[in-house]
Amino acid sequence: MLGKNYDSLSLVVAILDAAGSGSTKTNIMNMANLSFKLLKKYLAITLNLGFVKEKGTKYMLTDQGREFLTRFEHFQDKYNKVERELSQLMIEREIMEQICRQNSRQKCCASVLSR
Repeated sequence: MLGKNYDSLSLVVAILDAAGSGSTKTNIMNMANLSFKLLKKYLAITLNLGFVKEKGTKYMLTDQGREFLTRFEHFQDKYNKVERELSQLMIEREIMEQICRQNSRQKCCASVLSR
């Protein structure tokens, strides 16, 4: 489900996820947690891109839409992995900075005591 301030790509993906093998506008709107205004805008985009097709009152993913979702899932997995690694690197950096601060204080105290 989406909240406020999501980017265009996230909105397209939410609609594709919700459309699946056939959903009405109302179902897509509810499943993707979108306003009707956003639904209209991004449903039109997904139709124009050929990711969704209209069949009666339902909207369904096309093969292109499924392929796009698969590629997005792979991208999202890689992105999350890099984000976790970056977070771990930031923690390691903070630890090294703390070690430097501690060593710096110890050397400062040692020089004061040796006077």
